Amino acid sequence: MNEIQQYRKDERCEKCGSDILYDDCWSCGGEGGRGWDDLQSEDPLWYSPDDFIECDICNGKGVLGICLNENCNK
Repeated sequence: MNEIQQYRKDERCEKCGSDILYDDCWSCGGEGGRGWDDLQSEDPLWYSPDDFIECDICNGKGVLGICLNENCNK
């Protein structure tokens, strides 16, 4: 992603069918999870360089979708 929020024309809100605005996940910063650098600072003896923990907020996608329909609560 970049600094500007992005639309994905091929995806629509499952509930109402409106456009969805995507932005980087606030939890993982758009990375989809936590990698070696982050994990090593937490516990260098437990994690190895190829470990990756998927973000539980965005489920590893790195982005969060926001429905543009004000009446939709998705």
